[in-house]
Amino acid sequence: MIVRLVQNSENLIEVYRLRYSVYITELSNKVPDADHHQGLLSDNSDRKSAEILGAYYDDKLCGTLRYNPLTEYRRDELPFFQVPEFCWDHPEQTVITSMLVVHPEWRRSKTYISLFREGIRLQLERGRQYCLLYAEPHNAALFAKSGFKYLSQEPMRHPLYRDVLPMILRAGDEIHPILRVDCGKTRKLYGKEL
Repeated sequence: MIVRLVQNSENLIEVYRLRYSVYITELSNKVPDADHHQGLLSDNSDRKSAEILGAYYDDKLCGTLRYNPLTEYRRDELPFFQVPEFCWDHPEQTVITSMLVVHPEWRRSKTYISLFREGIRLQLERGRQYCLLYAEPHNAALFAKSGFKYLSQEPMRHPLYRDVLPMILRAGDEIHPILRVDCGKTRKLYGKEL
């Protein structure tokens, strides 16, 4: 499996199609901005300076994840999100992690770990320390095992999706061996060079 930044429009369309397949078709979320005619899901955060990662196996998209730097937002743009004050004090060190989608055939694989591992490596490279995540309650324990900390134990109602739990990961911590990354020049994932 190879994880890389998604940069060309053809690959972005694949990402938007996979998101639609999971969030709209599978989970029946009502998202007004979704393109139901073409089966695509993108939003305003994609049009900001988002970094979208894709996990590929034999050139087939298996999963995707998006990071947006907090510097791209004003406080009033994020009324729903519980962004901790210390993140607003250092917005250049904080990213919002969203749109984690794994194709059903790959959910029992390590696709999500591969995406987060590469994402954290990229964020550390850019000097970012904090990753905010809004997890669905049934997935929260998985993220907690990976080092994310709960910002609240009470689920919040997301205006477009479902109940979510706000979580944060301090990317430089040594407390998450599953996601530990080597930020040296050689990029390795599961013992294989990328």
